[in-house]
Amino acid sequence: MLVLLMLVAGGVMLAMGAMNSLLASAQVVNQQAGGVESLAWRLPPGDMVEDTRSILKAWADGDLHDLTSRLMVTYFIADLVYIGLYCLIIWRVWTVVRAKIKQFPPPKPTRLKRLATSERNARVLLLGLLTVFDLAENSLRMVLFHKGPTVAEPWIWVSFGFTSAKWLTVLFIAAVLLDCLRSPQLRNRLWDNTRRLLKVLWRARVATAAVALFTGLVLLEPTGQVNDLLRQWIDAFNVGVFAIAAACALGIGARLSVRELLLEDYAEDDRESGTADSGFRFGFLAASVVLMALAVGFHLHPLWGVVGVLLLIEVLELLWRRMPYGTELAAEKKATEIRQVVAGPPLDRDRQTIHRYSNVLTGAPVIALIYGAINAYTPAAFVLPDDWNSLQVIVFVVGVVLTGTVFTLFGLVISELLPRLTAMLIVVAALPLAVVAACNDQAGVPSLVVLAVMLTLFMAALTVTQRFSERWPVPRGLLVLGFSRVPFALLLVVMLGVCSAIADGSAHDTRRTDDPQSREGIALTDAWHGWLEANCATTDQAAPIPLILVSSQGGGQRAAYWTASSLTQLFGTRLSDAKGKGPKGCPDRTPAEAVFALGGASGGSLGNTAWVSNLNNDNDRPQDWYAKPFALSDPLTRPLSWMLSVDLARAYVGFGGSDRAAIIEEGIERRVEGMGQSYFDDLRRTGSKRPLLMLTGTQVETGCRMNISAVRLTDPDHVGDACNNVERGHPSDAAATNDILDYLCDKDGTTPGGLRRSTAALLSARFPYISPSGRMYNCTNDSATNVVDGGYADNTGVDAMLELWRRLAPMVSDHNRGGGATVVPVFLMLDNHYRALATPRAAGRVQELYIPPSTQGRPDALDDVAAEQRAHAAFSEAIPGEDCPVDLPLDSRFIAIRPSVSPGLQAPLAWSLSQMSIRDLDHQRNTKFAEDPTVAALSKWVQAEH
Repeated sequence: MLVLLMLVAGGVMLAMGAMNSLLASAQVVNQQAGGVESLAWRLPPGDMVEDTRSILKAWADGDLHDLTSRLMVTYFIADLVYIGLYCLIIWRVWTVVRAKIKQFPPPKPTRLKRLATSERNARVLLLGLLTVFDLAENSLRMVLFHKGPTVAEPWIWVSFGFTSAKWLTVLFIAAVLLDCLRSPQLRNRLWDNTRRLLKVLWRARVATAAVALFTGLVLLEPTGQVNDLLRQWIDAFNVGVFAIAAACALGIGARLSVRELLLEDYAEDDRESGTADSGFRFGFLAASVVLMALAVGFHLHPLWGVVGVLLLIEVLELLWRRMPYGTELAAEKKATEIRQVVAGPPLDRDRQTIHRYSNVLTGAPVIALIYGAINAYTPAAFVLPDDWNSLQVIVFVVGVVLTGTVFTLFGLVISELLPRLTAMLIVVAALPLAVVAACNDQAGVPSLVVLAVMLTLFMAALTVTQRFSERWPVPRGLLVLGFSRVPFALLLVVMLGVCSAIADGSAHDTRRTDDPQSREGIALTDAWHGWLEANCATTDQAAPIPLILVSSQGGGQRAAYWTASSLTQLFGTRLSDAKGKGPKGCPDRTPAEAVFALGGASGGSLGNTAWVSNLNNDNDRPQDWYAKPFALSDPLTRPLSWMLSVDLARAYVGFGGSDRAAIIEEGIERRVEGMGQSYFDDLRRTGSKRPLLMLTGTQVETGCRMNISAVRLTDPDHVGDACNNVERGHPSDAAATNDILDYLCDKDGTTPGGLRRSTAALLSARFPYISPSGRMYNCTNDSATNVVDGGYADNTGVDAMLELWRRLAPMVSDHNRGGGATVVPVFLMLDNHYRALATPRAAGRVQELYIPPSTQGRPDALDDVAAEQRAHAAFSEAIPGEDCPVDLPLDSRFIAIRPSVSPGLQAPLAWSLSQMSIRDLDHQRNTKFAEDPTVAALSKWVQAEH
């Protein structure tokens, strides 16, 4: 009963936390933000009155008041339920403590002990006071809300007083309950139970690790990806049912693993130690010979790591033979005794602990999903799409949970009646799911299902090896190191480390094409003249022409969707107007042709490249083309499955074939037209109208920026100098930068190649471990490099664009001074991070003791802000080549399009997005285009006469 009360209380607390967070997102400019718990509560309470009034003023805003009213009422009701639950829990715990203290009295009675062992009067009094204080606190907060920002100061201080009294009462009750630990007998009993539990945890470490990984990821994952995966249930009922069923299978598999290892009695193998050791030695030698032959015959470098570990065990056996005979016998006898104790039948007093722990592991995955669903759908019940209401959401989620619970109960019954058959059925069902998920990204297998299935399979395999190691004699090569049984998991980890150390890195070579590219790349002057020609800028036009430089910040799938959708809404997807409806004097010009170059990192690079790939000369593309690749697909499941299966096996063996990066690229090519074409061809230059791409990657070995572009940012004659060398190269070189054009050769560094657009985009968006680093080879020397996500070096993509602008500005200046239409450079930043509108609380004095740790990470956190400030400053200067002011439709030539924090289901930094998150991004984008005057003016300017 106590466990059930605690589980229900935990669910209510999660729902209240979600409502509190939703209230904190109700923000307006120049006011503070906070949830219910921020009202009339701050330690120290110096600015508490001003803080509370500021929050209330934000909530009183006309657009937010209805929502905050519903949230406050619901929160008040949920808190009433929570008060009742925790009172029942404390009463029950107090009853147990009272019995324990009477059974194991402390050596010296205290007032706390008398309170703990007293009859109901003390409990009723303390719990009554706690209830009164909590109810008064909630009621006063409702009063504060209804009175609004004009609430009198005494009301706030009275609420603060009741909150303080509540927490003091909680601390006092905790002190009363913890006083029982003064009893030595009770402490010894608790320590004995703890040691027994730790013993069970160690024996059941495989099942514990599998369940802990799953539940920890569901409940503690920091980016919000899991919450959004859970919100995908509402898009398809079967997704939620499959997820619950997979969690159920994981829990039942853990239950069977614990009982197999801890309750079943397997006798020690009765063969002679020498016979068993000879068998092991022969097996090791045979395996080593076969693996060496494979490594030599097929050039499988990592496989030598496995061979090396096996041979090391054989070498250690030679050391064993030099030990005195008595020492050998003593060591073997000790190891046998340890195995017999560990693998033998449990004591009667341990059986109850084992049964209880197996029950915990059985229910933990499903309970984690239910808690996750509460956290994910509580805000959805208040901020819903137009075609849903709160009751529908509640009924839907309850239906998913109940359906999944039926699976769980059915599985439990079958596992109790037929445990071996149940284990076999789980493995037989899991294997095809893992294969399908790894081979087909359109199979509809959810990511959480893949994770649970893979953990179940790993757990089953490691359970078998652990059972084997506990009943077979340990090889003498391991016995000399002090092992009493074969440490299979440790050996696998050691082998993986050795294999990774000796591998040549070619398993994750970047995919190249056969079209060789010149190291000089595209001349910026050619791209500039191509842009002038496409925009008719050399003719005498009265109206100025915008030259757009775009920077797109990283942010996973959210960044890709935000970037592609914003570019499409602003510029469309047409390269030329066949009907001649362009501006006067340039009838073939389209809005997209105003864009000169796009830079970005991570998901922003993917969105930029996808938009450039979709540019075409016809009008048959749907305006929401970006929905299919970035909103209606699941790019996470297949690479996750591939990583845990094929790539994991490749790390040990070293066989060839596509890695998970290639799998992701192939999926992008299927979903976005044109992404399989050459990255370096058909770009902005004479005769072509596609904008330049200046994507940012990060070089693993140096941390330098990798410029993934057809336009160089460094001098090709100084490529041998290290990018992090202070005395490096040419004055025109970009700082701490390498160019991808120098790394397009094969492994021998002799044959240059090219890249597909999908490969170039992913090079800027490789975020280990879901996608591996990309290995590339230098064309001027024998060196190789690994490239990862550009967000490590510059998550904004601004620095690359400013380096491009430094080279482009003189050309713009010369053109504007020489006649023709005035070219007006405009910097457009597409930032997918939600920007807070609220004013942060005034920080108090920082204690001198905490200054070093509290200050250390703050400058790094400002890198993106500093980059944005540099871009704003560069494009706030006078237009190059124009001595007189130019009449522009824009107030600023630096424009940022970003979402704002508001009550809604914010899209997370994620690989996969739910339809609820997509709707929030669409609403944010449409609001920005409609209400931001600078964005609206830019849209009107570039779409003039279209």
